[in-house]
Formats: sequence, C-alpha cells, structure tokens
Amino acid sequence: MPENNLYYIYIDSKIEGTIDQLMSYFQADIFNSDDCICIYFKFYKDIKKYIKNKFGSTKIKFKFIRKNSDLVFIADKVVFYLFNAQSNCKITARRDLTHIFVTHGESHKLASIKPIIRIYDFVITSGQVGIERFLKAHIFNSYNVNHEHRILTMGDTFIGQNDYVFKPECQSLLYAPTWEGGIPGENYSSIGQHATQILISIIQQHAIQKLYIQPHPNLGHRDNSYSFHLKQMINEIKKVAVEIVLVKSQIKLADHWSYRGCKLISQSYKQNIEISAAVTDISAMEMQLINKQIPTLVLFDEHYLNTLIIPKRVQYLYAVNRSLHSFNFEEFSFSQQKNEIQKHYDYLISYCEENLRILPFRQRIQWLCRFAHDKKMKIHQENLELY
Repeated sequence: MPENNLYYIYIDSKIEGTIDQLMSYFQADIFNSDDCICIYFKFYKDIKKYIKNKFGSTKIKFKFIRKNSDLVFIADKVVFYLFNAQSNCKITARRDLTHIFVTHGESHKLASIKPIIRIYDFVITSGQVGIERFLKAHIFNSYNVNHEHRILTMGDTFIGQNDYVFKPECQSLLYAPTWEGGIPGENYSSIGQHATQILISIIQQHAIQKLYIQPHPNLGHRDNSYSFHLKQMINEIKKVAVEIVLVKSQIKLADHWSYRGCKLISQSYKQNIEISAAVTDISAMEMQLINKQIPTLVLFDEHYLNTLIIPKRVQYLYAVNRSLHSFNFEEFSFSQQKNEIQKHYDYLISYCEENLRILPFRQRIQWLCRFAHDKKMKIHQENLELY
C-alpha cells in the first residue's frame, strides 16, 4: 500500500463534540490530510455549518452523505470509525475494504463494549486492559485475539490528548467531569452535591490553591440540567479560598456571565497546564491522565459498577470506599494512587509491536493500515483453503 491516500473516515453524529474529537486527531497528526482520502459525514442539517466551519479552511477533504450512492470508495483501502452508528453497518458490508473501529477514547463505559463492535474487522484499544474487557464481555474470544488479531493495542495513539502535565509541588487540581451520556443508563457524570463535597474536602486537605474544571464538551446535550448543576457546584466551591479556572472547548460570550468570578481558558490555546492531581469520572479522561502519570481519582456511582465490565487487575480504582456516596478519605491518598498507576502502567498502555511506541503518530497509522489490510487478506486466504 502506498504511504499516501490510505484511508477514509466515516462519521455519523449530530453532536459537535464528536467533530471536535475528530479534528483533534488531525491536529495531533494522528490522522493526516495527505493520508486521508476523504471524511464522509452523514448529512444532518443542524451540524452541517459546524462541520464546514471546522474543516472548510483546512486541506482535509470531506463530503456530506445524503444517500448511499454518495459513498464512493477505492477498493483495498481502510475505513476508520470513531463512533458506533447504525449506518456503519451498511459500509462494513463492503468486504473489499478493511474496517477499523478506533473509538474516541479508552474507557470502561458501556459504549466501549457494545455487541455492534463485532461488525468491524479490527478494533483498537490502549493495552491489555482493553483486550480483557472485550473477552470478559464476550464480544470477542481467544481465537479472535490470538489468531485473527482483531483487537490491536495501539497504546496512547487514540486515547485523546490534553494539555495537563504533572508537577507535584504546584498545588493545582483538575476536575474533569464527563457528560450525562446518550441515554440515562450510560450516565457516568459525577456532577452534583456529593462530588462538590469531595472536591471541597480535597481542596482543604491538600491546600489546593487553583482548581481547573474541564467539563465534557457534550455536557448538557441530552439533559440541559447538568449545565445548571455544574454552575451550582462552582458557586459552592467559590466559598472556599481557591482560584477556579474553567477550561472549555469553546468559550461563548454568555460564559463570562454564567461563570463570573472564574477565569476562562479555551482548549484551542495549546499550553502546558501544571497540576499535582486530578479527579475525573469513568470516561476517556481517566486514561489520558494515567498516560501522563498524573495521580487520578475516579468518581463513580457504585450503583453502576454491576453493569460495567472492569478487568480484575484494575478494580482497585473502583473500590466502594471511593464511590460518590461512600467516599472514605482516611483510606485514600493521591500518592498511593500514583504508585498503583505506575505498577500497572504497561497493562493499561501497551503496543502490539514494541517499535510502535517510538514512532510518531502518523507513522503508527500508516503501519496500522498496512498491517490490518495484510492480516485481513491472510485470514481470508486461510478461510478459502478450508473449503
């Protein structure tokens, strides 16, 4: 396969945050405009303008798909998918293409282990933790993993990027809550009174001087009350002697009024934000922070633990005494959390070929396209020889 014009990307989503996530992959040179033949966006009137504003001034080729005949592919190329959607099934039926689900971050959310994931030829995960999650959920079996190599560990390639760096002496804390989820059963957001009290206690016990709050860009998309609850949290935390900095994907004029008394920072301005620890939810932010060796506390409602598929090796992160309703400060420390993360780092972040670790992102994707295409052809030939 030539190095350029390697792949397509298909996106079926009405949510602005998904478009931001895709753009971040290009900004990090994970996806590259020379390698990407075209991005196909399923057409939705309410997000068309947003997509044009994001991609219109770039070299990235894209097209809106209004009907199936708008989809034109060159055979033997790769199609990447970031989000599951019913329309993906129509494209994966094209067996002259190689279909790779890269997800939009590594997390224990139920969205990571939906049965529809089996429609793709290959699935990307950050490390052995993802492989065991898929096996435990019965999405794939050991033959799929060991012989077909349908789950490929690509380390920190697709877990997402952020601007935070670990500096233990800086007395700054990050709180990064996730959104309320696409359906009520997948709501892992900690936003509310319990999280407020935990944050205030951490601020006081650790003499935190600056609190960064980075809400998920989709916050309030399904249930607008979560935007209101976040403002309530901030108003409560303002009563503590701490500087509050709100980090948002986009800062709107109304934010200066809604979050008055807070400093506002846009994520579009790349900078190193120094923090000594972080608090987040069951979300992709967890793995991003772990990848940077930042001591990270994961807040969760213990009610959801029975519905999640969490490999045993990392269940220490989700002990009941760290849940929103039963948090025990006497049994928690960020230093212990950092030690646990370091102990299991290679389990969480690893590569199916060790040399990938030192390659730039773009070269990793070029390798992935070649490997996936060749592996699919080999498996196909093996199957033909059985009959």
